[in-house]
Amino acid sequence: KVVQLLVEKYGVRISATDRWHRTPLHEAIVNNHAEIAAYLKRKGAVVINRLLLAPYPSLSINLSIF
Repeated sequence: KVVQLLVEKYGVRISATDRWHRTPLHEAIVNNHAEIAAYLKRKGAVVINRLLLAPYPSLSINLSIF
């Protein structure tokens, strides 16, 4: 609900990147927040660089949908 509020009410950019080029979707994936990742994906978020996910081989989220 917090992410939804930030995106829909306050206009937080879902495509924003940090200094390491990670997006909110990337952070949701690597921290195994499947519900948030799915919400961000529905809103059009993309993982800018899939190689950033490489150090996380034990992800429980199905990466094929991203």
